[in-house]
Amino acid sequence: MSEAMKRAIRIGLAVLLTLPAAGAAWADPATDAYNTGVRLLEADKASEAIPYFDRAIRLDPRYAVAYNNRGVAYRKLGRNDRAIQDFTEAIHLNPHAEDAYIGRGNAYDDLGQPQHAIEDYTEAIRLNPRAERAYHNRGITHQKLGQLERAIEDYTEAIRLNPRYANSYLNRGVAYAKLGQHQRALQDFTEAIRLNPRDADAYYNRGRTHYDLGQHQRALHDYDQVLRLDPNVTEVFFHRGKALFMLSQFDRAIRDFTQAIDLSPRYDEAYRFRGVTRTVKGDPAGAITDLDKTIEINSKNARAYGDRDIARLLLWKDVEAQRDFAKCYELDSSLRQSFESLIEKAKVKRAGKP
Repeated sequence: MSEAMKRAIRIGLAVLLTLPAAGAAWADPATDAYNTGVRLLEADKASEAIPYFDRAIRLDPRYAVAYNNRGVAYRKLGRNDRAIQDFTEAIHLNPHAEDAYIGRGNAYDDLGQPQHAIEDYTEAIRLNPRAERAYHNRGITHQKLGQLERAIEDYTEAIRLNPRYANSYLNRGVAYAKLGQHQRALQDFTEAIRLNPRDADAYYNRGRTHYDLGQHQRALHDYDQVLRLDPNVTEVFFHRGKALFMLSQFDRAIRDFTQAIDLSPRYDEAYRFRGVTRTVKGDPAGAITDLDKTIEINSKNARAYGDRDIARLLLWKDVEAQRDFAKCYELDSSLRQSFESLIEKAKVKRAGKP
C-alpha cells in the first residue's frame, strides 16, 4: 500500500470493558484479570495485556469478550492468524457478537483476504444495522479493491449513523478524489478537519486535492499545516516542493525536495523533481546529476530520461540527449508529444532566441 493510502484510511477498533454488577464490592477474579487486560490494551500495551486475558479465559472458558479482546491484542501485534482464532471462538460462544465479527474482518483484511473481511463486516451489520464501524471498515475493504462507489456508500451510511465520524469523512474524501470528484473530496476533507483540527492526514489529502485543481497556494497552506503537526513526513515535503515549483518559488522547492531525499534517500521522484527545478533555474549540469540518480534508483522512470534529455540539450550534448529521448519514448510512448514540445523550447533557449 502507498504511503498516501496508509495516511488516508483508518480502521475502527473496539475494546470492550466488563464492569462489576451494580452494588458489587469486588469483581470476580476472571473479571478483574480481564479489566486489567483492557486497561493495558487501551494504553497500547498489547503484549502485556495478553497474559491477563489468558488468565480470565482460564478462570472462565466461556468468557467471550475476553477472547474478543485477546484477538484485538494479537492483531495489534500483527499476529492475525492467532487473532482470527480468538475472534472465531468469541463468535462460537456468542453468535451475536458483532464486535468479534468486526475484529475478525479487520484481521482478514490485514491478511489480504478481502472477501472474508466483507462477509464478516456484512454479518456484523445484519446483527446490528447501526454498527457504524462495520460500515466504515467495509468501506475501507471496498476501497482497497477499487470498488470506490461501494466504499462511498458505506462511508455515507457510517456518517449518517454518526455525523461526527471524522475518519469516514476522510476516507470518503479519498474515494471521491480518486473518482475525480474533487469538490466533494474537498468538502469531506474540510469536514474531517473541522471535527478534528489536528488531523494531519486530512490536511495532507486536502492539499493534494487543491494541487490537482491547480490551487497551489491553498495546497501550500495545507502542507504547511501537516508539517506543523508532523514535521518528518517525506511525501509532504515532496508535494509541498511541487506546489512551490508551480508558484515559481524554486529555491524553496529545492529545499523541500532535498528534505524529502534526506528522509528517504531512494525517493526517485524527489531527485527527478529537484533535477527539473535545477534545469528551470539554469543549472542543467546539477539537474543531470539528480536525473542520473533518479535513473540509478529506477531505470524504468520514463520521465527521468525525458527530463535528462532537456538538460543535456541545454548543454549542447545532442547525441546523449537523443539517446535519452529514445529511451523515454521506448518506456512510455504517450510522453512523445509533450517532450517534443519541450525539446523545441530547449533548442530555442540554448540558441539565445527570444
